[in-house]
Amino acid sequence: MTDTFYLRIMNRKLCLLSLLLFFLIPGFAKELNIENLKQHADLEIYYSAFPSSFISPEIANSNRISQRKDLGIVNIVGLKRYGNYVPLAIHGNVQNIFQQKQILNFNLVQEGDALYYLASFNYENEDFLTFSIWIKPQSATQENQIKFQKIMYID
Repeated sequence: MTDTFYLRIMNRKLCLLSLLLFFLIPGFAKELNIENLKQHADLEIYYSAFPSSFISPEIANSNRISQRKDLGIVNIVGLKRYGNYVPLAIHGNVQNIFQQKQILNFNLVQEGDALYYLASFNYENEDFLTFSIWIKPQSATQENQIKFQKIMYID
C-alpha cells in the first residue's frame, strides 16, 4: 500500500468527520470556525458541496441519494440564531468555468427537528464550480441569495 492510498483514506475520514460536525452541530459552527455560513438578518444559512461518495451507502440509500464518482451533493441548512431549524423555499443552479449551467433540484431531508435541503449535480475532475442559490424562509417575503465557489475532485 502506498502513501497516497493512506493519504486518501485520511482525507476521506477528515471529510466525513467534517460532514458529521456540519450535520450534527450546526449551532456550534461559529465556535468551530466553519466558514460555510451566510447571515441574513436573524437567519443563518449553512452550505456545503461534496462528492456523493463521501456519504455512506446506508445513508445514501435511506435518503434516495445516488452515488457516483462524478456526482456531487450540495447541502443547505437554515437556522434561526438560537438553533431552531427554518423551513425554506429554495432553488438554484451551479455552473462551471465554461458557463455550462445545471439546475439544482432540492429535496427536503428531515431527521427529527433537523431540516436539510440536498441537491445533486454532475462534475468533472478539478471542476471549478459556482453555486447560486436563492433561499426564502417560509415566514419571509424576501428571497436571499448565497453564492459560493468550490473545486470538485474525482477520487
